[in-house]
Amino acid sequence: MMIQILAGHGKASPEERSRIAAAAGTAMMALGIAGLAVLVLIEALGLYSISQHANSYVQGLLFGISGGLAGAGFSTAFSARERLRDPEKMRQFEIKSRDERNLAIQSAAAKMTLVAAFVILYVMLFACAFIEPAISVALSALVVGLFVVYFFFIYLFSKKM
Repeated sequence: MMIQILAGHGKASPEERSRIAAAAGTAMMALGIAGLAVLVLIEALGLYSISQHANSYVQGLLFGISGGLAGAGFSTAFSARERLRDPEKMRQFEIKSRDERNLAIQSAAAKMTLVAAFVILYVMLFACAFIEPAISVALSALVVGLFVVYFFFIYLFSKKM
């Protein structure tokens, strides 16, 4: 329901969608900041019990995910709050978000991104088959999972459209 409202397909008003987007952005930002706080806490207390190589990997992963969430959340919350404060910005955003040309551009970009992601994933899968077979198995599982999700959405949208 919330995704439909944020995508503009629900029955909510533009103001309600902006309020939901602001709340979602704030939650994402809080989650990102909490992740960064956990990273600092783990480092300060020395709670790592695995190898140093894995420690740096986990730190980098947590830092990247947390920083990305905090940044995306800040951006989402800030832009939604700006729209709520200025009715003209709200109107322009609604027109822009429902414009058929923009929707077609976004759809084409999403399709090409999916194709590029699969190509990159297959190249990595092929390279890892020779370098590290264990990673190749994990990437194979990822490819299968992505195809399952892809076909699920094809099924879902074919029922709705």
